[in-house]
Order: sequence, then structure tokens, then C-alpha cells
Amino acid sequence: MTGDRGATDTWSVEDQHGWERRVAEPRARPMPSRGFNIGVTVAMLLFLVTSTPPDWMLGPAAVTGLALVGFGAAWIVMLCTHLTGERRGRLWGFLVVPVVAVLGTVLAITDVPTRIGFELSRSTFERRLEEVLREPTPATGDGPVEWSTRARTERVGLFEVDTIVRHGTVVEFETGGFFFSAAGFVYSPDEVPYADHPYSKDVIGLGGDWYAYSVAWD
Repeated sequence: MTGDRGATDTWSVEDQHGWERRVAEPRARPMPSRGFNIGVTVAMLLFLVTSTPPDWMLGPAAVTGLALVGFGAAWIVMLCTHLTGERRGRLWGFLVVPVVAVLGTVLAITDVPTRIGFELSRSTFERRLEEVLREPTPATGDGPVEWSTRARTERVGLFEVDTIVRHGTVVEFETGGFFFSAAGFVYSPDEVPYADHPYSKDVIGLGGDWYAYSVAWD
């Protein structure tokens, strides 16, 4: 028997009398390629970075989210085609997508991207905090004092901060928000911020009296 496989998935076979004949076999079913799996992994990483509060990036998050949906649909089609085919290869090639999906979900639930981003920026936030606390408080009553406006966006570490608000020793660095919502980081040495907030909220303790927050006024 000679084992030269052609593009048509046929074999050249010599029988016991020396005669050569061609034997056709069903074509192997499609499986995710290495490039496909790399694309899924990169898309998931970008989605986590762009969609995790408090630094939302709506446009990039939507694009990467649609890319993940496309990858998922293609993966389902390949899996169904593979399972219904006459020749089936090993299924290990299909494991990358569900593993990436599970890991991405776990990272998002445990706020890992938020924590990593802040740790990489912590020293810059603490320097900016010291500068804000050294500023004299304007005589505007007991309400919050805006130290910068949306027109004066500044970069603090890895994040773009739209507004810095100080109220006593509490300092908020607002990094995003839509309509009736706000998100960012807050230094609050005496209490957990937004503990009595009546509407939806998500507050993540980051250690050292720092918190990430995302609140909405429904």
C-alpha cells in the first residue's frame, strides 16, 4: 500500500496481485485553525480591557464583542459539521474556544482587569491624590468641589480622568459614565463609598482606602 494522499482525499492501493486501484475516502471535516484560536483569544483580551468598568470604551467594546459573536457562530458551525461528518478528527482542536470563554467570564466576574489596571496606575493616582489634598478648599459651602472639568481631561496612569471631585478627605477620579451613571476610582479613608446609594451600584475594594465604583441613578 502506498499512502500518498491527494487533495481529493483518495488513496493509491496495491492489492495482493500487484494491481493498483484508487480508493476514495470522505473528506476530513473542518476544525478551528491555530490562527482562528489566536484570534478568539486576542478578541477576548481586548473585550475585557475595553468593557470592564470603570474605564468603558463603548466603541472598541462593541467591535470586539461583535467579533466574539462571529467567532462563536463560526465555531458552532464547524463543530456541528465535524460531528455530523463521516470522518471525524480529534476534538481537542475545539477546546480552545470554550476554555477562553470560561476564563474570560471568570476574569470579568472577579474584576481582574480592573484590579490589574489600577495596580499598574496606583503610584500615579496616589501622587495626584496628594496634589489634590494639598489644594486649598474654595469657599463654596459644604458641597463637592470640582477640581477639573470634562474639557480638561487628564491621564492618570493608564486611565483618562474626566473630573476630579473632592469632598473633605474623599477624592473621586471619574473616568467614565453614560447619561445617569458615573464610574471611576475613589479614595475614601473613612467609609465604603456609595454604601447608602439607593440605586444600582458596583463598588470594588482595591486596598489602601481605594475603590473602583460604578453607580447609576435610575
